[in-house]
Amino acid sequence: MGARLVLGLMWLLHWLPLAVLAPIGRGLGLLLYAFVGARRRVALRNLELCLPELPASGRRRLAREHFRWLGRSIIERGVLWYASPARLKRLIHIEGDVTLAERSERPVMWLVPHFMGLDVAGASVLLFQRHRAASIYQEQSNPVMDAAMRRGRLRLSEEGNAEIYPRSHSAKPLLLGTLLIGIPILLLAPAWVIGSKLGHAGTIEFAVHEKGPDGCQIAGSVPAILVPAAVRLTPDSALEEIRRELRCELGDAAEMARAALEELSRCPDGILVDVRTPTEVVTIEKRNGRIRVDVDTPHEKVQAAVPLQTMRSFLSAI
Repeated sequence: MGARLVLGLMWLLHWLPLAVLAPIGRGLGLLLYAFVGARRRVALRNLELCLPELPASGRRRLAREHFRWLGRSIIERGVLWYASPARLKRLIHIEGDVTLAERSERPVMWLVPHFMGLDVAGASVLLFQRHRAASIYQEQSNPVMDAAMRRGRLRLSEEGNAEIYPRSHSAKPLLLGTLLIGIPILLLAPAWVIGSKLGHAGTIEFAVHEKGPDGCQIAGSVPAILVPAAVRLTPDSALEEIRRELRCELGDAAEMARAALEELSRCPDGILVDVRTPTEVVTIEKRNGRIRVDVDTPHEKVQAAVPLQTMRSFLSAI
């Protein structure tokens, strides 16, 4: 009964202008901050771990601001779930080439940060491009709310060309099958909204080892396809500013780097740079389509490996 009342209220409120819904949502967020103590404590603890240098008053201020946005996202979700496509197209502003995947024969990945507006990203993909899509969502414990979430996220798909799977182990085979047959994916996941075709761009790997008794060690890898995808989705105004800064900093060196990468892609594997001094060793090597860099000093050891294709794609894009 409670879920139906909430959904009914969301439906009634969605008729109001966005300028009116915003303060209502902020007020709801402040009520949640005041009365939902468990979530407030989680938010404050996360802020304490991430920003230990910030005073407690500053962390409380950030937490309250977060809850204001949370309240807005709840209220404005009614607009996304019930408003007409025409109204949504007036409200949502898209920057970048959202139809790239419709024309590209190469793998494409869309990355959108998962902030409070995750449903805006999902609606945008269905409104502004026509690819068949699939996504993952967090299944709700309340069946009425779960059904409403599914309807709200799928209603903008044309002719049933979208599907969402619950975030469970049983969804993974379905999602993998969707990827393998080449259908772009929209993942409303904990950190990103991703649209993708299956590709094999490799990974960017890194490792840092600080020597000494108190030294730390950091190592990891990320999909290399994230680099050109992020460039593609950067707003044109921001990308142009980056290009100006690089032209100012590098001058003709950028063109020289492009030419060097082209030549490197045709060269056999081997050591490119080997510098050894009493206090430092620097090695740069081409191996298996990657540029590998090793730096060894008395204080630290740093290793990195980047696919050549990723470097070429980045320089070409900017």
